[in-house]
Amino acid sequence: MSVDRDLKLILDQIVHVDPLAENLDDLPASMFLAHDGNSLQRADYFLMQRSIIVEVKSLSGNRGSQLNEWLNRKAESDPWLRKFWFGTVDVEQIFCRHPDGERLKRESLDFFYRSVIGNCINSARPQLRSMKNLFLLPGASCGVIIINARDLSIEISDLTIAIRENLGKRELNGDRTCQPIDFVLIISETELDIQNRVSHWNLIVHPDAKEIELIQWYFKNDLFLRWASHRGLPTVFRG
Repeated sequence: MSVDRDLKLILDQIVHVDPLAENLDDLPASMFLAHDGNSLQRADYFLMQRSIIVEVKSLSGNRGSQLNEWLNRKAESDPWLRKFWFGTVDVEQIFCRHPDGERLKRESLDFFYRSVIGNCINSARPQLRSMKNLFLLPGASCGVIIINARDLSIEISDLTIAIRENLGKRELNGDRTCQPIDFVLIISETELDIQNRVSHWNLIVHPDAKEIELIQWYFKNDLFLRWASHRGLPTVFRG
């Protein structure tokens, strides 16, 4: 079983014993039928008596391998990279030695974090929106929990900035009805974190979210404490 799946199961267990929460996988399939008879893709949880809707995503891939692929493509149009970039060369050395290394590094990070936002946040918008509409929950806050159990190279501070800029977006690829995301929680428990016996939680809440205090209270004082007790690891909360 994957580490990502292990951490998702822990969330499932915590939600299962919470009388104010529901795991949508436990609800009958007949409740998720659209008007045309097709099944809607479910989100993961209702929290706080359906005042919060959550979709859980896992970081996929690895920053190092994705940056290598990006540099390979970049080398096609960059003479300096064509000459000095090889797959065995440390990426940070390339950024230091390149004549315009700061710009190159910034572009590479933008590329990587855009892919994270696309895979983990923007892909959740349709699910969250359909759950709000199906269950008639117009006032519910919608958010994403991102599990990072694999990528040791993620800079959480940079990822947090990229996510903060994306939250609340009301137009996506020309769709002006996309579901705004009120919050994102990043749970990071990589192999290195476990070796250091620490778990990291980063909560990013959009300043225009309707229930900021409720979101912050629930994740910091309820779910966070349940998680820390279950894991038995010192857990650092930021947000």
